[in-house]
Amino acid sequence: MSLGNFTSGSGAADLGAGPQGGGPAAPFSEFGPFRLFPTERRLTKQGETVPLGGRALDILLLLVRNAGKVVTKQELIAQVWKGVSIDESGLRAQVASLRRVLGDGVNGVRYIINVAGQGYCFVHPLTEPGTPHPSSPIDPIRRRGTPLPRRSTSMVDREEDTRAISELLARHRFVTIHGAGGIGKTTVALAVANQLLEGFQDQVCFLDLGLLRPSDPVPDEMATALGVAVRSGDPTSSIVAYLRDRRILLVLDCCEHVIDSVAPLAEAIMQEAPHVSMLATSREPLLAGGEHVYALAPLNIPPDGMVISADDMLRYTAASLFIERAYAAGLRRPLNDLDAQVIADICRKVDGIALALELAAGRVSVHGLEGTASLLDGRLKLLWQGRRTAVARHRTLNATLDWSHDLTSPEEQAVLRRLSVLVGPFTVNEARTIASSDDLDGIEVIDALARLVSKSLVNVDPDVEPARYRLLDTTRAYARGKLTESGEEAMVARRHATYFTTWLAHELTKVGGQGGEAGVPSAIHLGNIRSALDWSSSKSDMAEIHVQLAALAAELFLDLNLFTECRRTCERALCVLDASLSGTRHEMVLHGSLGRALLLTDNSGGDTEAHFQRALEIAETLNEGVYRFRTLNDLHIHYRRAAVFDRLVPMAEQAVSIAASLSDSMITATANLMLGASHHLVGNLAVAQTTLSGSIRHQIFPGQASHKLMDFQSKAQLIMAQTLWLQGYPDQAADTVREAERFEPTNDLSICQSLILAMELFRLRRDWALFEERLDRLIRLSSAASLAPYEWLGMAFKGEVALRRGNVGPGMSVIRDYIAKLQADRFELFLPCLRCTLAEGLATRGYWDQALDLVRVEIDSVLGRGGAYYLPELLRVYGDLLTMAGDETEAEAQYLRSITVAKEQAALSWQLRTTISFSRLALRQGRRREAHTKLEEVLSAFTEGFKTEDLQQARLLLDRLAVIKERR
Repeated sequence: MSLGNFTSGSGAADLGAGPQGGGPAAPFSEFGPFRLFPTERRLTKQGETVPLGGRALDILLLLVRNAGKVVTKQELIAQVWKGVSIDESGLRAQVASLRRVLGDGVNGVRYIINVAGQGYCFVHPLTEPGTPHPSSPIDPIRRRGTPLPRRSTSMVDREEDTRAISELLARHRFVTIHGAGGIGKTTVALAVANQLLEGFQDQVCFLDLGLLRPSDPVPDEMATALGVAVRSGDPTSSIVAYLRDRRILLVLDCCEHVIDSVAPLAEAIMQEAPHVSMLATSREPLLAGGEHVYALAPLNIPPDGMVISADDMLRYTAASLFIERAYAAGLRRPLNDLDAQVIADICRKVDGIALALELAAGRVSVHGLEGTASLLDGRLKLLWQGRRTAVARHRTLNATLDWSHDLTSPEEQAVLRRLSVLVGPFTVNEARTIASSDDLDGIEVIDALARLVSKSLVNVDPDVEPARYRLLDTTRAYARGKLTESGEEAMVARRHATYFTTWLAHELTKVGGQGGEAGVPSAIHLGNIRSALDWSSSKSDMAEIHVQLAALAAELFLDLNLFTECRRTCERALCVLDASLSGTRHEMVLHGSLGRALLLTDNSGGDTEAHFQRALEIAETLNEGVYRFRTLNDLHIHYRRAAVFDRLVPMAEQAVSIAASLSDSMITATANLMLGASHHLVGNLAVAQTTLSGSIRHQIFPGQASHKLMDFQSKAQLIMAQTLWLQGYPDQAADTVREAERFEPTNDLSICQSLILAMELFRLRRDWALFEERLDRLIRLSSAASLAPYEWLGMAFKGEVALRRGNVGPGMSVIRDYIAKLQADRFELFLPCLRCTLAEGLATRGYWDQALDLVRVEIDSVLGRGGAYYLPELLRVYGDLLTMAGDETEAEAQYLRSITVAKEQAALSWQLRTTISFSRLALRQGRRREAHTKLEEVLSAFTEGFKTEDLQQARLLLDRLAVIKERR
C-alpha cells in the first residue's frame, strides 16, 4: 500500500503542511494500539487518553503526517519551535520522551527511528479505522526511485577497477571493496552502482552506514531505508522476507565501524535472497559468508627517481587527479616539465591516496606546487581542510585516520603507534622486535599486525618472501603523533636504533665483508638507518649507540655511493665521540670513511690526510691488518691525486709487505696495482709493467676479499695501457684498453675512475674523438653521482677540447676556473697537462712570458714532488714555446733534456715526440743530417703503431729530410 492511502490527518493547525505535502484531513490516524486525533491534539491508547507534552505532540503529528519519510532535524525545529532558537539537544530530549510514551522498542516494535545525520522517521504502518494492518510493507524502491547520492567530483581513471568489480559482482553477488581510508572506495562503488542501474531496473538502495554510531543496529537502518515494517524483535527476518523475491542491488557504504552488525545481516540476505546483489565498502573485510573481497589499490604514481615530462605526467592516475583538482581549486598557469617532477614527488608523498591528493591540490593556489610539496613532509597535511560538503570523516586526513584508529583495540593502537618509527617496508620479525613490550608479547604483536592489515591501516606485499609490511606515509605521520602523545617515543626509538645497529652490523659482515655476490649490502632499511641516526644524535644518553650506528652507516653509505651523506654522518658522529670511545674500532672506521668521502666530494675545507693517518694509527694499535691495508690504499690514492710522487713507492712497498701477511689474493693484487701505479708515475716504466702484469694475472676466489677495495683488474689494465704506450707499444696499449673496457663496472664511481684512466691514454695518443666520446659520459655520471672532483676534471677537459678546436678564449677561461677548483681540492695529478694546454693557448694570443712562466713553474713543481711521468712532455712543450718565442738555443737545450729523461725512463713515445720537435728545429737551422739521424734512430726502435699520429708525423718528416739529403 502506498503512502497516499494512509488515513492520517493534516496535523495541528499551527504546523501547516508537512515538509513533503500531505493528503486530505482525516479524523484520526491509527497505529498499533494508538489513535492520534490531529484536530483535537489528542493521543489515545486503547481508548484511554495518553498524557503528552505539547512539543512532543507537535513532533508526533509532524512525523505521522509524513510517515515513511525522513523529516530533518532542521525542519522539526523550525515547525515545532517557531521563532525560538534551540539546539538539537532540545529536540533529542522531546523525541526521547515521545518514544518512552509510545513504548518504542518494547518487544521489538518500532515507531520512530533516528536516521543518522538526517533526522527522524515514523516507521510503524498506519491503518484506516476498521481496516486490518497491511500484509506487505511499503515498496520504497518504487517510491524513492534510485537513491544513489550524487558525487561532487568526477572519478579519475578507475575504469579498470569498475569493470573488474562489476564482473565480480555478476559472478558472486556479494563484493566488498576493501582499502584504506580516503582511497576512493565510495567513489568506485557509486560508479559500479550507476553502471548497473539498468540491469537492476533502477532497483538500487544506497545506505551510508558512516552516519551511524558503532552501537546503532544496521538492520533497523536498512529496514527504514527499504520501508520494511518490523513487527517482531528481529528486523533481519522482516528484511529477508521482503527481499526474498526481489531483484535489488544493495550498496552498503562504510561498514567498518558497524561490521559486527552488518556482517550477519549481509550473510543472511545472501543465503535467503537469491536475487539480491550486495556491494559493500569497508576498511576491513566483513568476513561474512559469500563475501568476495576486492582490494582497491591507490592511484598509480610515477616511480621514484624517474624523470618525467609534463606530457607524460597524465599517464599516471594520481597525477591526473591532482592536476584536475589543483585547477579546480584555483591553479591557473600551465604546467611545465619542472612542475611535473614536483607533482610526481607530491603523488609519492601521499602514496596515491585520492583524498590526500585532493586535499594537497586544494593548497596549491595558496602555497604553490613546491610549497605544498615541502609542507607534505610534516604533520600539517593531516589537518588540511577538504570540501565543506564532505562527510566529517573525509574533511581532513586526520579525521579519516581518527575514524579508523577509533575502531581499533588498545593492543592494535599500541602496535600501530610503535610501528610508526619504522620507515619503509618491514618484516613480521622486525615488527615484533620493535612493538613488543612487557605488556604486549611477540605473539600478541603478530596478531595485532594481522588485524591492522585487515583494517587497511598497514599494507602488506605477500608476493615477496618474507612478506613485507608498510605504513602509508599519511598513516605513519598520524601514528607517530600518537606515539609522541603516549609517552613511549623514547623507549620505542631506542629499541629501533638498537635493532638497526645490530641489523646493519650483520648485513655488512654478511655481504660486504665476506665477498657477497655484489659486495654491497641491502639498502632496504636506508630510511630506518637515517631515522635512527637523526634521533640518536639529539640524545646525550645515546652517544655510544649513535657512534656505533654512524660507523656502520658510513660504510653502507660508501657502498651505495652516498658520499656526501657519509661525510655528514662521520663529521656529526666524531663531534659526539668522547674519551670512552677514543681509539676504538668505531673511531677508526669513522676517520677512514670520512677520509674516503672527502676524496670524492669537495675537499677544499677538509683534511683528508689527517683522517687517514688517524685511522691508520688506530688500525695498527688494534692489529686490524685488513683495515690497515685498506686505509693505506686510500691514503695512497690521495697522494696519487695530490701528485705527492715521492711518497708513492715507499707506501706501496709497505702495502705489499702487509698483503704478504694477510694471504688474500685480492689484497695482493691491489698491492701490486699500488706499486705498479707508483712506478708508472715516477717514471720506472719497466718495473711498472712487470708489477702491473702481476696484478692483472691474480685470480680472485669468492669469499677471499674481506674488505672493500676498488675494482683493481680493469684499473691495472688501464694503467698498463698507458705504460705500454709510453714504452713504445701503441697497438698493445690499444688492445689493453679494449680488454679493460669489455668488463665495465656497475658502480658509478668505478666507471668514472675507469673513464679517466682510458681518457688519459687517448690524450697521450692525441685521439681526441675517443677522448671526447668518454668525456661527455664522465661529466654526466659524475654530476649525477655528486662526484664533484671528477666533474670538475671533466669540465676542465671540456675547456681543453674547446681550446684545441680554436675557441681559445672560452677554452682558457674554463680551464683556469676548474684548475682553481681542482687545486683547492688537492686533485693535482692532471694539472701539468692542463697547464701545458693553457700555456699553448696563451702563446697563440702572444702572451709568451705568461706561457713560459706557467710551464717553468710546473716543471719545478713536478721535480720538487719527485715526479717524472709527465716531465719529458713538460720539457718538450717548454721547448716548443721557446722556439715560437725565438729563443732557439734554450729551446734545443730543453729538447735534449726531455730526450735524456725519456731515455732514462725507457719512454720511447715521449722520446719520439720530442725528437720530432728537435728535428723540426734542426731542419729550420739547416742541420738536416743531424735531424735525419736522430729521428731515424728513434723511429727504427718502434715495432708497432705505425698508423698512429706520432709515427705517421715522424715518417713524413723523415721522408722529407731524406729527400733534402739526396738533393745535397
